[in-house]
Amino acid sequence: VWHSVPGLCGWKLDRPASLRSTEREGDGAVHLVWERVLPRTRLSDLPLDSIYKGSDAERSAALMFNVSWGEDELPQLLATLSREGVHATFFLDGDWVQKHPGLAREIAKAGHAVGSHGSGHPDFRKLSDGQLARQVSGTNAVIEQATGCQAQLLAPPAGSYDKRAVAAAGKAGMY
Repeated sequence: VWHSVPGLCGWKLDRPASLRSTEREGDGAVHLVWERVLPRTRLSDLPLDSIYKGSDAERSAALMFNVSWGEDELPQLLATLSREGVHATFFLDGDWVQKHPGLAREIAKAGHAVGSHGSGHPDFRKLSDGQLARQVSGTNAVIEQATGCQAQLLAPPAGSYDKRAVAAAGKAGMY
């Protein structure tokens, strides 16, 4: 595989906690308590590369939104996610955040992960090294100022990236 694929989390039954939970509920049902076990090899243990996909063996989904427009629909989307108990990752365009800092704050306040989608939707492969570095650092600064969150993930516009974009993200402490 030529891209990073995060490892699987495992699950371990916490027997004492399960017994306590079953006794506490007293409804005749067995209440199992599971403890998450992190994979031995974490993403941070792998060489710097893009995250291409999750593991095929894990039955899970990741929900992400690239936000460069759609501010009229965003409050309804956030309400739906909240009502359904779903969290997502929102990749925010820096230009959009500057126009809608309140909505960016709402996303973060609701507990969603916040990542960077660059600023102005450029083709990252066509940027000079300096322009690419400014895209990463500048957008991160705008996002952090509006939300108080440091972006840890970068989703280049239109999926347009190369090894330089991966390196620029890594230099900023991002994937």
